[in-house]
Amino acid sequence: MNGVANGLESSGRKASGKMPAVPVPIFDESSYLKAMRDRRGSAKIYAMYSSVIGGIVTDTNLMSVPIDDHLVHRGHAVFDTCSLFNGNLYRVDIHLDRFLKSAATARIAHKWTKDDLRSIIQQTAAASGKKTANLRYWMGAGVGGFALHPAECQSASLYVVVWGSHPAHSAGGGTLDLRQ
Repeated sequence: MNGVANGLESSGRKASGKMPAVPVPIFDESSYLKAMRDRRGSAKIYAMYSSVIGGIVTDTNLMSVPIDDHLVHRGHAVFDTCSLFNGNLYRVDIHLDRFLKSAATARIAHKWTKDDLRSIIQQTAAASGKKTANLRYWMGAGVGGFALHPAECQSASLYVVVWGSHPAHSAGGGTLDLRQ
């Protein structure tokens, strides 16, 4: 198309020379990271594991999920949560059993055992440096493209996030019964 798409030049100007009604910048890496830093909301996110990168990050500007993950554009994913209180994960095995059952029901083929998942969750919690927090984890069909079928996915994706403090420990949050 020689730099012209739908009557727009690569500069964003309409071919007629007029600016579009809503100018949209094109970012390079540094301007993208600056924009991410500037727009961060109030959520306190302390650590994130991503199987896509194969590790944990603690800089919120680096916490992202690829747009071509079927978790994002198809909703082909499952999630669960658990609590971290005084450095202990509560009922994590019950949550992992449910998580793995949900993944099987959603036909998400993956490589992780229950022990693998527990280890990744524990390591992500430790990397957060928090003793009391919430954890949420997602498993998706994986990164691959925008087709309907997950056969294009390279492998399942897993994300673990440690965020905030448990609501039972914040103002008006009620109580947490740890005997369950």
